[in-house]
Amino acid sequence: MITPPKYTHDCEACKSLGQFEHEGAVHDLYWCGTHERGTVIARFGNDGPDYGSGLVFGERGVQPYKEALDRAISGGFYNPTKRPLHTIDAAQMRVAQAIGKVEGALVSPWLFRDEESELYAYLLQGRIDKCAADEEGRAEAAVYEAMMRYAEVSK
Repeated sequence: MITPPKYTHDCEACKSLGQFEHEGAVHDLYWCGTHERGTVIARFGNDGPDYGSGLVFGERGVQPYKEALDRAISGGFYNPTKRPLHTIDAAQMRVAQAIGKVEGALVSPWLFRDEESELYAYLLQGRIDKCAADEEGRAEAAVYEAMMRYAEVSK
């Protein structure tokens, strides 16, 4: 029997998969088929952003998403043999890695002294130049260029 949701959830397309306790917190689990492959959701509060989601986390065994995925499969909402795990190509991986570096470095202008910021900008410009020289690297270069513009206006 599926336990009714504890928290407010505003997506009418989501299918409730019941509650699940993980690390001392109650999560309302959902399947949402509105995404390309569908996704699992674990809501932990009533506020709009009080949730996490990601089919890939369930596929990798991360709780509470794995529990939501298991329930979605057993409930017939998701069939992993018909919707296999998608992989990304090398260019998409480089962009994803660049975005990760950007996220980690956005605070750099505030953490470094002026000399360190200048060195950081110099190294970043070198990375931009290297990426822009390669057709496949242009998307990665665009991410770094956006980061440079952000750092400049944030000073």
